[in-house]
Amino acid sequence: MREGTCVTQCSVLTTQSKLTVQAPGYGERGSSFGDSILLKNRRRR
Repeated sequence: MREGTCVTQCSVLTTQSKLTVQAPGYGERGSSFGDSILLKNRRRR
């Protein structure tokens, strides 16, 4: 069961990475958005 879920997660990550590569502008926005989330999590702690 765990192996199956891991495969699905890996496939999703690969598809997401491909989309970001195709759209560099979108990838930059995603990275900045992720950084903002990390900062919020740190502030909460």
